[in-house]
This record gives sequence, C-alpha cells and structure tokens, in this order.
Amino acid sequence: MSTTESKKHDVVIVGGGPGGAATALYLLKAGLRPAILERENFPRYHIGESLTGECGECLRGLDLEPIMLAEGNPIKHGVKVWGPGGRNSFWVEVQERTAENRRKPSWTWQVKRSRFDQILLETAIARGADYFPGEAVTPLVEDDRVTGVRFRNPQGATHDLKAEVLVDASGQGTFLANKDFTSRKERGDGDKNVAIFSQLAGLVRDSGEATDQKPGNTLIFYRQKHQWAWFIPLDDEVVSVGVVTPSDYFTGQKLSKPDFLRQELMSINPELSRRITNLNFVEEARAATSYSYWCRHFTGKGFLCVGDSHRFMDPIFSFGLFFAVKEAQYASEALVRYFNGETRNLDNPFAEYEALVDGGQDVIQDLVDCFWDFPLAFQMLVHRSHQEDMVDLFAGRVYGETVKNSEGVAAMRRLLATRQPSVVETTPQPAMPTKVSIEGVSMVFRRDGAAVNVLENISLEAREGEFVCILGPSGCGKSTLLNIVAGFLKPTEGGVKIDGEEVRGPDPRRIFVFQERGVFPWLTVEGNIGFGLSGLPREERKRRIAHYVQLVGLEGFEHAYPQELSGGMKQRVEVARALAVNPDMLFLDEPFGALDSITRLIMRGELLRIWEAERKTILFVTHDIEESVQLADRVVVMSARPAQIRRIVEIDIPHPRDISSPRYLELRDGIFEEIGLAHKV
Repeated sequence: MSTTESKKHDVVIVGGGPGGAATALYLLKAGLRPAILERENFPRYHIGESLTGECGECLRGLDLEPIMLAEGNPIKHGVKVWGPGGRNSFWVEVQERTAENRRKPSWTWQVKRSRFDQILLETAIARGADYFPGEAVTPLVEDDRVTGVRFRNPQGATHDLKAEVLVDASGQGTFLANKDFTSRKERGDGDKNVAIFSQLAGLVRDSGEATDQKPGNTLIFYRQKHQWAWFIPLDDEVVSVGVVTPSDYFTGQKLSKPDFLRQELMSINPELSRRITNLNFVEEARAATSYSYWCRHFTGKGFLCVGDSHRFMDPIFSFGLFFAVKEAQYASEALVRYFNGETRNLDNPFAEYEALVDGGQDVIQDLVDCFWDFPLAFQMLVHRSHQEDMVDLFAGRVYGETVKNSEGVAAMRRLLATRQPSVVETTPQPAMPTKVSIEGVSMVFRRDGAAVNVLENISLEAREGEFVCILGPSGCGKSTLLNIVAGFLKPTEGGVKIDGEEVRGPDPRRIFVFQERGVFPWLTVEGNIGFGLSGLPREERKRRIAHYVQLVGLEGFEHAYPQELSGGMKQRVEVARALAVNPDMLFLDEPFGALDSITRLIMRGELLRIWEAERKTILFVTHDIEESVQLADRVVVMSARPAQIRRIVEIDIPHPRDISSPRYLELRDGIFEEIGLAHKV
C-alpha cells in the first residue's frame, strides 16, 4: 500500500546527479519549484570529470562560478589528443563566442565528481528544491499521461509523488526506458566496450606557459578504434586515469581490474606510459560496461528525459557532463513553455525539445565517428580547413541554428557518407606513423673470393604498432634482412631508419628473438625474464617480472628451470624476457620453427594475445604461408635469392581470424600463387 504525498509538485526529477540537479537549478531560476528523488547517498564516486567550454558557461549562468573557484578545481584550457605510438598529437583550445560572435580563448574546469555532484545537489536544495531520498519504482499514469512517480524510501515504505511533469535524469539507470515509456533502447557502435578506471597521484603533467602545456588540461591517448585512455587532473596531486577497450579483450586477458588497468596504462601509448611514475591506485579500480545506447523517442505527455537517461556514446571527448547540464537548460525552457500554456495541449508537448537535444547529440556522434574512421582528414578539419567550426563543436555549440549552416559539420558528414557498412571498421593504417624505413638495401657476401648476392634493392616501411611478416623460401635472405634492420649487419648498399634515425648498430630498445632458443639454462623462469631488469628498483623489478609471467601464462612455473619446461614454454620465456625490458620493437626470426605443429599453433595464439596487449612493432620472419596470414597485418613476399620484394599483401581480416573463412582462404591461396605454387598436394 502506497501513501500519496499531500503536495503536488510542478516537476518531479528522478535522479539528483548533474542532470537532475541542474534541471532543478534552472527551474528554480525560472520560478518553478521542483522535487528531486535520489536513491544514492552523496558524496558518491563517479567518472566523467572534464567540462567542455559551454558546460563551464552553463555553470556561470547558474551563478556557480564563485563556488567552483572556491573549491580550487583545476583549470582546463583545452584537450590534447595523442595518436598511436605517442608521436603525433592535436590540440583543441577552449574558446568562447563574444557578443560580437568572435572567438576568444577561455577556460573551464576539471572536477572531482564525488564533490561536484554533491555541490550541485546541495545548491539545488538550498535554493528551494524539495528532496526525497528513495528509489523510483514505477511512473504513475492517468488517462494515458505520466502524472508522477512511485518510490520506495530507505525504510522500505512506498510513496507516490504527484507532478505535472516527470523528468528522468537517472543517467545510465535509464528509468523510463527500462519501464518501456521511451522507445526501445538501441545498442550503438561502442556497446561491447568496457571502461576500467581509477586514480593515481604524482604523475607527470605538462608544465609550460603556453595554454596547451598547462597542467590542468585533459589528455587523451589512443591506440586504435575503441582502445584509448584518459588522463584528467582532479587536484594538485591526483589524476583520473582510465582505459576503454573491447570487452572481449578485457575478459580474454584474465586479469583483475587493477592488474588490467596497470597493464594497459603502461602499454596503450608510450606518451602515457612515460607519465606514469607509479601504479599505486588511490581509488578502487572500477569497471563500467555497455558504453553506447540510444532511445530514439524519449518525451511524451507528462515526461521527458535528460542526458544519459536517453542516450550515451563513446565518451572520448568528455561530453557527458555537458549533455547533462545543457539538456537540463533546454528541458527547463521547454517546461516553462509548457507551464505558460504554449505547448500544454499538444500531442507531445516536448517534441521540440526532443528534436533539439537529439540533433546536438547527433552532431557529437558524427564528430566521434569522424575522428575514429578518418583520423587524418579529421585533423585537417580541426587545424586547417574548418578550424573555427570544429572548435565550436568541441566547445559544445552543437544545437539548432548554431550548426545548421556549419561547413565543418557538412564536411564531416560528407566523409561519413563514404563509409561502407560491410567493411570491417578499423583505424586506417595511414594514421599510424612510420616506425621503420628500409631504403634501397642490397647485400653482397664474399665467399672464397666470389660474390654472393643475397638482397637486391629492398625498400619497405613498417608502421608504429604494426605486425609485419617477411615471407620467403629458405635461404632467400629473410634473416639477413632482419639482421640488417636490427643493426647486426651493415648493408652493402642502402640504409635503414627507425623513428627517423639511421640504424648504425644494435640498440637495446629493440630486441631480437633468434631461431635457436636463447633462454639461460642456469636461471629460473623469473631469473630469465628479469635478466635485463637489474637497473630497476627491487619492487618495480618484481612487479614487472610478475606482470610478464602472467602475460605469457606461466603462473606456477616462476621457479622452474628451462629443462623442466616444454619447448613452447621455453619460447614463452624468451618472448617475456624480450618484452620485459619494454622494447620499442621486436625482431622475431622463425621463433616457432623448432616446435611441433600443435605447439606452433598454440604459440601463434599466445603471441597475438601478447601483441594485442603490448602493441609493439613486430618484424617476423617465416617461410610458413599459413603462419604469416594468421599473424600479420601485412605479409611481405620475398623472391628466391637474390631476394626482392615480389608483393606486399594486406591482411584485412580482424583478429581472431577464422582460418576457414572465404577471405582467409583467398588471401592464403593468393600468396601460394604468387610464389608459383598451387595449394594442392
């Protein structure tokens, strides 16, 4: 049996987070008195700590700037986005539009959500909003319209809150969607992702005088589509850090949330890992899933939704708080028109609001899609062809007439219209910088006074984080080429550059795994993996060894000697030892050649799993066609001696690869034909 609160409110808001509290503040400013229903006790932990420029302006419009300044929140001047490998970045400054419609530099805040959310809610209550602690149970309905909400208080009793309009600001709880009052909640492109996040203290921040070097800016680091990390300062010491990654990848690692986060922070992007001075989290490592959804229709008679309660997308550019606060402003304006009688008798009094805010989210969805699918063109839009329009979008000026004639939006949508839905979506390779450049390399050996031509005019590039297989018949010079790139041999003609620098000899940043197993028989698994880590502090050395023992699946064998291990396990030890020194890249010369066929298959899977976690650039020599197509991004097919490049084959199949799929068989058989063999026995 429910009791009905004696007072009927103009508006009842489900959810006291930023969307709900901001809606209440705007309504109070307009002379309406709302009620807020919130099930959680504040302060509460939450992510989404970065404010856009327009979000900052909304807070100023709510007279909250003095409170924000008194809190000492970090000042954000913009966002810097680092590309794969940490070698390229672009900067987007926070700018505002003046009354004369001119742009000028501005700033906004980073916030610690536990405190920020509490401030908004307490301010709304202090300014006159009624507050009810409890959990929403079901909307109240009379004559085909929503008339309030039934809730359960902390003591377990149910009560009915009557209102003219119900506002759903329940965030990812999606109260009305779960009760089938909105249209069906559809999954988006990022719905199979997971975010793992926590906080660290004492990290390396930027510290220059220029605005793009200020310590309070947001930093984004990405590896590829749907794999990226954030770095958001929360105060003078603490930084919010997190990674977004496909859920299958996270579960496949079989790591705890803290260990997975530690692994990814140190491997997802070198520019991020150099900033990590410690991995001692000051907050619990948490996870959030289902990172993309959309309700097409989320308003009706007696109700409307705000922020995440109707839509959530890839949060890479930190628009979550902005959508909550800005939609609160537009919702309050729609509610004022309703109570003034302008829209009260319409079939859907809030249809105009729905179209406006959904259109704004469409623009940001296009912004995110364009960034992922056309990274080079996107940077051209931001920095050259449509700079002003793109800065406006990043600020949050994305609604109605503001973007109706935006040439930047039109340019993005022209790009997106060229996408082919059937093509597997990956980060285009040109976005990755060149790691290795082999230029006109030839190699001649002298034997008994005779010249032996081994390599002839080899030119090749490998990109950052790429897995390249060099394939050719035995004795053709594959290993010779690998030794030249690694600096062990000097070519007769031509040269090699890595990261733009000429290779003059071996470099400890680049590790070679030879054909013959090279584990030290007098050392245990731990001793072998830690062989190159003697310069590290004891605890860091211990942590890194444990990480790579786990990464290659040798838990329980830490104290075993090589003679106690199988051939495949020994090879894992060698790979782990190579990775433990955090090399720039790996050279692997037929590392699985001495293993039996079953163990080779297992080790290929293990190597791919490790590569997807670490994303090192790999040059892998093999004479096995199946192996090359199973592993590589590209296969470089070499001729017989003197070796030349016959063909470079792009393997456009995502991992894990189905070796029975038509495309796999087509690529494999094409390589057989290239070297003059029919795939028949």
